[in-house]
Amino acid sequence: MKNLLFLIALIFIGCGARKVEKSVVKDSFTTEQSDNSILAKTEDLNVKKSESTKVDDKNEIITKETIYEPIDPTKTATVINGDGTRTDLNNSKKTTRETNQKNNTKTDQSKNTVQDAKIVTSDKKDIKQKTNTKKVAEVVQIDQKQFNIWNSIWILLLIPIYFIWKNRSVILEKIKSFLWV
Repeated sequence: MKNLLFLIALIFIGCGARKVEKSVVKDSFTTEQSDNSILAKTEDLNVKKSESTKVDDKNEIITKETIYEPIDPTKTATVINGDGTRTDLNNSKKTTRETNQKNNTKTDQSKNTVQDAKIVTSDKKDIKQKTNTKKVAEVVQIDQKQFNIWNSIWILLLIPIYFIWKNRSVILEKIKSFLWV
């Protein structure tokens, strides 16, 4: 009976297969970037501008003036102009005056402009980039098959074998009587 219990326990517990898969992944990624740049830009601007304006204005004005003066205001006078207009004047005195006027105007203008400029442009960049990446992955996979359903079939087979063994003398007599018939 002890042997039978030992056999049953051995079947249930059995020698199970144990399969272990272990994988370790380690990634380490480090990046450091630093940029401390200074951009200085200097521009010198020197503009000289000179403007000169000379005006020479020469004018000549000629004025002709005709004056009719009556000598005796009681008498009429007749005058015919150059365009054919007739004016009656009697007893008049004609005076012609010619005026000649010359204008000579000289203007000299000069303008000097000096512009000095200094443009300083400064651009500072302070770029810091720091990246740390650590990845540690540990995977342990255990596949253990200790008990199988087919083991229970062996147990079912052991029960009739046990009863046959226990009652073997009775079974052998029945088999002998059956065979002798």
